[in-house]
Amino acid sequence: MNPSLIYPGIYRIRLPLAGKKPGPVNVYLFKGKDNITLLDTGTDLSWRYLESHLKKIGVCFSHIHRIIMTHGHVDHYGAASRIFFNGKRNATVIAHAADRRPIETGTDVPSDAYRRFLVATGTPVIYHFGIVPMFFLFRKRLARPCPVHETLNLSEPLLMGDYRAKVIETPGHTRGSVCLLLEKEGILFSGDHILPHITPNAFPMLEKSGLPVRSSQNEFYESLERIKIIAPQIIYPAHGKMIRDFESVHNMYKTCFAQRQDSILRTVQNNPGKSIYDMARIHFPEISGSRRFILDLYLAVSEVYTHIQVLEKLGRVRTLFTNRILLVEYIQ
Repeated sequence: MNPSLIYPGIYRIRLPLAGKKPGPVNVYLFKGKDNITLLDTGTDLSWRYLESHLKKIGVCFSHIHRIIMTHGHVDHYGAASRIFFNGKRNATVIAHAADRRPIETGTDVPSDAYRRFLVATGTPVIYHFGIVPMFFLFRKRLARPCPVHETLNLSEPLLMGDYRAKVIETPGHTRGSVCLLLEKEGILFSGDHILPHITPNAFPMLEKSGLPVRSSQNEFYESLERIKIIAPQIIYPAHGKMIRDFESVHNMYKTCFAQRQDSILRTVQNNPGKSIYDMARIHFPEISGSRRFILDLYLAVSEVYTHIQVLEKLGRVRTLFTNRILLVEYIQ
């Protein structure tokens, strides 16, 4: 059923997204008396689906007052430009300041930053020619850059339809990931921060120099604890089904994280002095036969790197540069 009324004046619309994980994108329309707000947009490939489903509930692009993004990934902002320009520029596009750049330009950092990261992780140069263009072609296909007119004010409630939402910063999946909480109703719109069926990637937060300064894994789980304190009654994620039992999802995340940490630590212990790339290939042998090898390779390297950041902070491993490549040693 599409669209579906999930709460008075709030509709969920599921839009197609290639691949089994994370699955279709849930976008949410808040239809108020004097304010119509769209939370996330889907990709540029699915904007016509969105347009047709909105018409079923009597809404055209030109009726939308606000487009709010939970974060700056293409399946969440990709159609914003279509909605804004086809809707006669009536909508105000709003996002967290830290994710403004990818929404407006299509990339969070220059391409050279990706190359420096790949060099530092020991990824062979032959794969650089696949990974770096992949990101830019992927974004170009699935999204059109869109102007961000306002950045989220974290100290004031945000009007969404007839509801007022509290903006909660939840960095980790991206720098500027946010959740929106309807406090009175006990409902949280979690974007990709909390999903019922998979653990979201805590992508490395690359700097212009290449290597991240911030630890996305640490920030992601600190953000998760922030949500635990809030204890929402219902969570509507950007992918998958509604969540009523946050505690079980929280426990699943923590268990998966601990298991991955232990597993990567054993990989370092058994393969001392190896690069991040070497450990990623050892730790994720299944990617060799993957039909989307280049993407899976980058995800594997990123996953190992972000966990190494945590392990190094805990004093379990140390890293050192040798010939521009970061090598990892186990600490007894």
